[in-house]
Amino acid sequence: MAINFYLVKIRSVPRILFAHGFHTENYYYERLAQYHHIEISSMEHGVVHRSYNSGLRIDIPENAISVQFPLGDRSFSQSCDGYHSHNTIGFICDYTVSKIDKEKITELTGSVNNLPSWNTPDDPDICFIFPDILMPSANAIKVRNLCRRVIQEFNTANPAFQQLSGVSYLFLLFKLLTEISCELITEQEVPDRFARAYSLYTKQAVLYISDHIDEKINVGEIADHLGISVGYLSNIFKHEMGQTLVKYINGAKMKKVIDLVQHNNVIFSQAGRIVGIEDAHYLSRLFRKLYGVSFREYIDHSN
Repeated sequence: MAINFYLVKIRSVPRILFAHGFHTENYYYERLAQYHHIEISSMEHGVVHRSYNSGLRIDIPENAISVQFPLGDRSFSQSCDGYHSHNTIGFICDYTVSKIDKEKITELTGSVNNLPSWNTPDDPDICFIFPDILMPSANAIKVRNLCRRVIQEFNTANPAFQQLSGVSYLFLLFKLLTEISCELITEQEVPDRFARAYSLYTKQAVLYISDHIDEKINVGEIADHLGISVGYLSNIFKHEMGQTLVKYINGAKMKKVIDLVQHNNVIFSQAGRIVGIEDAHYLSRLFRKLYGVSFREYIDHSN
């Protein structure tokens, strides 16, 4: 899936309109042209099917990042069958946004790594680059974690400092997205047949896990589904995602367990059975292994 990059010039301090986690069954949403805010979303559960007004259709898997701009040609609707959750930050400010490529970045900065020179006395606007989408990857994980931090700071701060707390971390998120965008734009210029194959297989593996999250999943089944060997899949997945495929599968299941308990009033052992883990003792051990605390300690701390 091609990534589009956008130069965003910010002329005023952003104001966060909302920063929250959202979950529902049979999700549907329309992003209309008259929406003037920018949204940065981390897809947590469920594959989202997006249809643009231009006729383009894409699937956005779990752990992908979506950045939504107020552009007339980027209006869309999106839906997800079954359970869906995402974390989203919406903000408004005085800004301009335009599509950008590597040549334009080089023209502005002299180098994709020389971002500070963008801001000059003649053009004092603060400039960032945002991708419209990041598929599951180590970079997407970094963005997802920082999105969670923005949401946490915004919603737990003293009301008098809510905007200050949220926006402080929001600018760190802007910086991270800019660094990732410059890195990706540079990589797009390098013909690497194997890297493209890695991305394809990783995306397909993530989609398979999302579609079968309620079943027992093993690496061999995924490899067979993709038509490659277990060793090859394991190596490229760890290379791109920064973790083993087994750990990713277990982590995806635990995230759904947490959401089921917190938002659907399902008890811990029952949530485990829903995601294909029948043994409650194994479920508890697996949770502690991944999070370093028991499930009860995790819930008590999060509340």
